[in-house]
Formats: sequence, structure tokens, C-alpha cells
Amino acid sequence: MNWEERTVSNTLTVERYTVNDIIVNYLEDQFYVNRRYQRKLVWGVEEKRLLIDSMIKGIPLPAVLIVKYDVPDGKKNILEIVDGMQRLNAIISFVLGEFGIEYNGNRCYFDFMANNETFQLSMNNDERLRKHEKDNTLPKDLCLEFCRYQLPAIITGQDNTTVDMIFSRINSTGRKISSQDLRQSMAVGEFPDLVRRIASNVRLDHTYSDHIFLCDIPKI
Repeated sequence: MNWEERTVSNTLTVERYTVNDIIVNYLEDQFYVNRRYQRKLVWGVEEKRLLIDSMIKGIPLPAVLIVKYDVPDGKKNILEIVDGMQRLNAIISFVLGEFGIEYNGNRCYFDFMANNETFQLSMNNDERLRKHEKDNTLPKDLCLEFCRYQLPAIITGQDNTTVDMIFSRINSTGRKISSQDLRQSMAVGEFPDLVRRIASNVRLDHTYSDHIFLCDIPKI
């Protein structure tokens, strides 16, 4: 495959990849990672489990950023992952049986029978699939619903220089949330509410309502 002859474009689209789409692209070797800027896999199992739990509960995830190329001498598209490698790897490794999640007090794994691709891998005894006891699998309907989960994907097609700039700006701009803000966002109930309202009064911003207009934020 000649990477230098790939088709570059300035188009920008937003698509939705289902978990099934992700697995198909992975097994067909369409996902690529550019080692010029991508770090290695750093998520631990617990971080992966938290992501899968969020998806099962229908919590929306941030979009992944993918550069899509066409190659003249190839029949498949090249999907270069610019942002979202950790999330995609967590999804793929869960579906392939590398780890399970807590369900009804037990450690349960993805049901291979719930997905056409994993079913075929199972029938072929493919080494990429880690099989588990049938009584340790999640309910099939839950796995089917998981495969229909839609992950937003921003798709573009750019040259190397522009892709490098995109990755650099994604990872260097903005300010990370502080530990205190994170703890505050997770504290719910009457007492945390009381503390927040007292603090609001001390700061004299008097934002007693939980919802205010965006235009009022600079005044606080």
C-alpha cells in the first residue's frame, strides 16, 4: 500500500460509528495509528471498564477524530486515528473478551453470539478472541444494544502537516478541570448543595439557581 498516493481532502463531516462498525473496521485492518504523535496504550482495565459501563448506561462519549484516506492500489479506506485511540481500544478489547465488567454482582463478559463478527471468530477459533464460560456472559439483549451504541466521529482528510497541527492543538489547548472542581461535580445531595450556596454567597456572585444563562457566566 502506497501511503504517498493517498487522496487528501479538506472535507469535514460528522458521522456516527456503531460498536459493530468499529469491530468490522478493526477486523478488516482499516484502523491505523500514526506513531509520529500517538502515545502508546496507557489505559488500565479499570478505566476501560468505566468506559464500557458508561456506554451500557447510555452516557454520551466525546467524539473520536479520524482522518480518512483513499488509496489507489487498495480496496479499503485508511482510517487514521488522531484522537480517541484509548476509547476505541477499550471497546474492541471488551468485545473480544479481554476483560469483563461487574453485572449483578458477578464479573461478566461480552456474549460473542450477539455480534456477527465475534460469532464468526468463535466458529473459526480465531486467536484474537478470548473465550469464556457461557454462564459468565452478559445477557444477549444487553450485548446487542451495546453493539448498536453510536460513537460520534469527526471525519476529515488532511495532509501530514495539518494532521500534526490538529493533534498538537487538541492536546495543548484548553485547561484541564481541577481536582476540586471534579470532586464538586460528583458531590450531590442536600449538604453539598448547602455548601455550594454558602460559597456562592461568600463570593457575592449569588447564583442560587443551578441553571443560569451563558451570557451571565463572565459576571461571576
